Amino acid sequence: MNNYNIVGLYNHNASNYDIVKDKIKESDILAIIQATGTGKSYLFLQLAYDNKNKKTLYIAPTNSIIEHIKEIIDSNPNLSLERDFPNLEFRTYQSLLNMTEEELAELNIDMLVLDEFHHIGAPVWGSRIDTIISTHPNMKVIGM
Repeated sequence: MNNYNIVGLYNHNASNYDIVKDKIKESDILAIIQATGTGKSYLFLQLAYDNKNKKTLYIAPTNSIIEHIKEIIDSNPNLSLERDFPNLEFRTYQSLLNMTEEELAELNIDMLVLDEFHHIGAPVWGSRIDTIISTHPNMKVIGM
């Protein structure tokens, strides 16, 4: 058993999450690198749960990834999206294309989570992420 039972963090990720908690205190930018299917979604959810007072924007390449995160929450009897993640917003990288630089700069964000963050190398998406980062100097950035 671990100390992260509400979210359901897997035992094999509990020690990884302890590292994430320590590193995010030391740096504004952090990468979480794990193989597909090893529980990165649970690491993210634990981070969002522990920081529910922070405005968090989670960006993924597809709506199906976002739906997967929501399904994890919905299938957990201990969690509620509205109650436990009141400041969490989901977007796709594609949705950023419809936003002006001013709208990106005006986003109210304390923590930016970039799922499959290798996608930020794309010219347009990368430019949008660069705008968000440059206009939010006190924001934490977590790449997964």
